[in-house]
Amino acid sequence: MIRKADFINKVWQTPLLPPIPAQLEGNSCSNLCLTNRIKNEWQFLFEEIKDIPSPFAKSQDYDFNTVDEIKWEEIIVPSSLIMQGYDIQNNVEYYYRRKITIPKEYAQNRVFLRFEGVYSNARIWVNNQYIRTHVGGFTSWDCDITAFAQEEEVTLIVGVADIEGDHPGVWNPNGQVISDSAWASYYAHHNIGGILRDITLYALPKNYIAKAHIDTILDDTYNDAVLKIDLQLHTNNEPIQIKAELLDEHNQLMVSEIHSIDLSYLDTWTFPKDQLIMRPDENWKAENQEAYENDRKFEARYIDQYLDKPYECNTYSVCLEMDVEGVKLWDAEHPHLYKVKISLWDGHVMLQENHHKVGFRQICYGGMRHTDANKVYINGHEIKLRGVCRHDVSHLYGRSLTKEDIRNEILAYKKNNINHIRTSHYPASQYLLDVCDELGIYVEQENSACFKGDNGYDIYNPPQDFVNSFAEMIESSRNHPSVIIWSLANESGFERTYAFRTEYDYVKIEDPTRPVIFSYPYTVKSNPVPYDLYSQHYASVTGLLGNDKMPILHDEFAHVACYNLEDLIRDNSCREAWGESIKKGWENIFKTDGALGCAIWGGIDDVFYIPEGTSESHQHHSKGKAAGYGEWGAVLDAYKREKPEAYLTKKAFSPIRLDADRSTLGKDIILYLRNWFDHTSLKEVKMICTDEKGDLLYDGFIQEDIPPHQDGVIKLLGANVQGNSINVSFYYNDLLIDAYHLTQVVLVDSLTEISLKQSFEIVENRDKVSINTPSASLYFDKHTGKASYCKSGQMDPAVTGPYLYMNEQEVAVVQTEEVIYQIENGLAVMTLRERYDNLSGAYIKMIFDGVDLHTFISILDDDTKLEQVEQLGVRYRLLDKVEAISWHRKGLYCTYPEHHIGRNEGTAYLRRCNSDMLKDEYGVKPEWCWEQDMANYFLFEDNSKGITNDFRTRRNHIQDYTVHFVDGSNLCVTPINSHLGAFVEYDTINEKLIPHLQIALGDYYPKLAWGNYCGEPLDIPQENTLDFKLVLCNL
Repeated sequence: MIRKADFINKVWQTPLLPPIPAQLEGNSCSNLCLTNRIKNEWQFLFEEIKDIPSPFAKSQDYDFNTVDEIKWEEIIVPSSLIMQGYDIQNNVEYYYRRKITIPKEYAQNRVFLRFEGVYSNARIWVNNQYIRTHVGGFTSWDCDITAFAQEEEVTLIVGVADIEGDHPGVWNPNGQVISDSAWASYYAHHNIGGILRDITLYALPKNYIAKAHIDTILDDTYNDAVLKIDLQLHTNNEPIQIKAELLDEHNQLMVSEIHSIDLSYLDTWTFPKDQLIMRPDENWKAENQEAYENDRKFEARYIDQYLDKPYECNTYSVCLEMDVEGVKLWDAEHPHLYKVKISLWDGHVMLQENHHKVGFRQICYGGMRHTDANKVYINGHEIKLRGVCRHDVSHLYGRSLTKEDIRNEILAYKKNNINHIRTSHYPASQYLLDVCDELGIYVEQENSACFKGDNGYDIYNPPQDFVNSFAEMIESSRNHPSVIIWSLANESGFERTYAFRTEYDYVKIEDPTRPVIFSYPYTVKSNPVPYDLYSQHYASVTGLLGNDKMPILHDEFAHVACYNLEDLIRDNSCREAWGESIKKGWENIFKTDGALGCAIWGGIDDVFYIPEGTSESHQHHSKGKAAGYGEWGAVLDAYKREKPEAYLTKKAFSPIRLDADRSTLGKDIILYLRNWFDHTSLKEVKMICTDEKGDLLYDGFIQEDIPPHQDGVIKLLGANVQGNSINVSFYYNDLLIDAYHLTQVVLVDSLTEISLKQSFEIVENRDKVSINTPSASLYFDKHTGKASYCKSGQMDPAVTGPYLYMNEQEVAVVQTEEVIYQIENGLAVMTLRERYDNLSGAYIKMIFDGVDLHTFISILDDDTKLEQVEQLGVRYRLLDKVEAISWHRKGLYCTYPEHHIGRNEGTAYLRRCNSDMLKDEYGVKPEWCWEQDMANYFLFEDNSKGITNDFRTRRNHIQDYTVHFVDGSNLCVTPINSHLGAFVEYDTINEKLIPHLQIALGDYYPKLAWGNYCGEPLDIPQENTLDFKLVLCNL
């Protein structure tokens, strides 16, 4: 059916962003990309033009031919300018130039330039004629250059200014404090300005489709649907015909309609331009006088940026509603996409054909369709968002991404069980949304508004800038099924400008089908409440995370280790500790009523390898020469490599939870599973099961129907498992969702009576006791109580200790007393007491059985109460060159990738293989995995130690830990009772790097902070606080 559409929105003017046609009458190509990142396309002028007209002037034409030709330099576009070596200043305008050949077949058409993102303020000239200005760096906007359609070649000039601070320039002649609404350069710790996204030259017919808003409405059974298409046409011909076709995934026609458009669809309403000056209601004005005055102050800088329809055309508004039976629904687990073709006809001549990808999905929130008000539903099913916040990050182009970058990033999220992204803190590109549509990712599309009026920052931009970018975001993104939430702003003060209220009022008319969110909601004082979802940042992962009235979206959650620089510089174990935090957090969210989900902060490291000669600015968060907030990626580093946190995220977010404690194996395999998918029965999941030899036990789809959000049991009868363990893997849509290693081995208590293993010779004098074996020599110092290991035939000790340390600092010994050496039952025994300056002391007992040195340390703390202890342990100085370490441990999970730092067993080498030939280089993408990096240009000012990330990781909960020396000898550590961790750390002593073996109790990381579970402070046992055995052996 067809009726007249209603495009009236009296709150704010809807931007004009016509869909770019797939086909045009008489044109072989309807559009051309002008930004291909190749040389000789674009030139750049890296200097101010002193006599350029002001951006606020009435006339802004300028003769760029007066600029000396030699000053124009080749440049790659798109990219942040700083990544091309241009250290631009804020508020100063710089200039791009490109020759454009307009296809001859465009001559009788309307011709436009579509800019997808120029940060932050742009002015456009064609053949020295000023065309228009745009403010805001992450949304799409057009320039109408139809006046030049007859030209064979034109010269395009793009003026760009990065607006921030009080630096004077053509955009800030008086040197006042100003800012862009996105705050993106301040945020990135460097000026990101430039052409960041693509520019497209495209053509439209004289009569064209100006707007196409597509919605899907499902019936109560979620089987049939109405495809609703609102069209706005600009034409001076009546009648004209519009045709709509729906094609399925196989490109087969399902539904087709054609209608004639006459004067009954004429739309004469136009937005009154005077309303672009905000007029808040009197109550708000009275209660927020300071904010009102600030809005008025910066409104003086506002520039009307809207593109009007051609004056000779009339506007026609049409609504098509097409019934579709038996649709395949779109959700993040089943991203079925249809194609809609919309064509405009003049008689038998097709003027224009547009193609749109459409997903049939229905969002219910706020109690719609008798659902729970504190939940969000897609197609009648409650959803739980397993998400990350993400930024545009490229090691080559800064805040500018290639299509390959984008697809690989979203694929990495999908691979790691992520079903949601938040586009913090600016809208994602159209291509990124295309990929999310295709792969199945729910998107919170966020406006370019960050840290405005809160977090200690004021507002220094026109209020209209917020609303303009918000309106442009909605107009360009609204047809994407992946976009399910609109975000007004990030961490801003709602009442500090009337713009945020205007945004909300605008979207509730423009698109009420999606819920709205705002952070910070606690700053809202006026009514009605301007959000449908409550945004919560950094709630305790183990706290109360739900609400019985409104869904809570924890859209900044479980912050990845980033600001705890001391921890990260020392070793990488806090990264693994974070994995336990997100595991607890997600389990809490999934089980909590009214907790919609979370977005981990963040998805990708915010690190930029800015070139030599350029400057980090605005903020500084580390001593390294790379800029940015830091390594907060839960999945990817700045090179788009997976980090250790990626697997921990994948496991935490796994929608298939196997209960290993209840599951059994033997003649039959019984697996207890929880299905945490939102739309997928486990019958859609493929399972592969093998025994410990790798022999196949099962390979096929799960037979049992375990619905979403339900528990169930899988039975493999007659499996006849040979051995004590099996491996189980689950696949969905060819992606590995999760893997488990199940074992029924009964653990045996390792505590046995110490007995003599090998005879030894003893030589004793006043100062020390020497114990010699065929493989090594052991010395006890009678004064200090320290033990030293020497390899056979050598005089210099290879290992000396123990030295008590607490919270990563050696504890100063005040007094050593009661050093006693004796032989008991053939064993060499030394005992002593040490007194320290910050706790009472320790009782140390060492027993040598001819092979192992058994060490028992009991903390004596009669006078001083130990609180908030992170780690407590001992250190041994290693005076020989270390080659590698190896271990067995009980980690958080039963399976890990082969090279993961948290793996339960493995070997980590001090140096990367061939590291002398393949060196770490600043800003050059490594050919190896993250674990093999030997330099970190964000954390470290000096990378001279050259130690792999894999080696530079404390292994907690060890069963054994071995230090491998270059000469082939080994030092082995085995805990006796304690849950110990071990780590070889390098300290600089007398300008030399000296390795130390740390053996510690405790895995408490309070500096993770940000709502994370940090482990528990040590509850230090008074008896046998630390007990382990050492053995030094030659191989």
